[in-house]
Amino acid sequence: MWWSTAIRCISVAGGADSHDADRYGRTRVYSRSTGLLVPTDPNLESEVRQTAEQQIAQAALDDGILEKARQNARNSVTALLYGLGFRTVDVGKAGIREQA
Repeated sequence: MWWSTAIRCISVAGGADSHDADRYGRTRVYSRSTGLLVPTDPNLESEVRQTAEQQIAQAALDDGILEKARQNARNSVTALLYGLGFRTVDVGKAGIREQA
């Protein structure tokens, strides 16, 4: 057999970047009601959206979403590589050896 039956995959860990939902144009304000004497604040929706996004992202980080995502990705890639016929699969982050 001319190919190897072992493989080692290394991923470069990404960071938990803040994703601005509005940059993709996915959020909209369809209706806004204010009282007659209440001035409108054109930045209100952006500020509230940004605060909500930060709180949701922090809650996800506190709940361990990154480690769960890493483990799910590691399991999926490992299963794929075994399915492709590799007999020895080593999936891990750069600088960390994790035997699958």
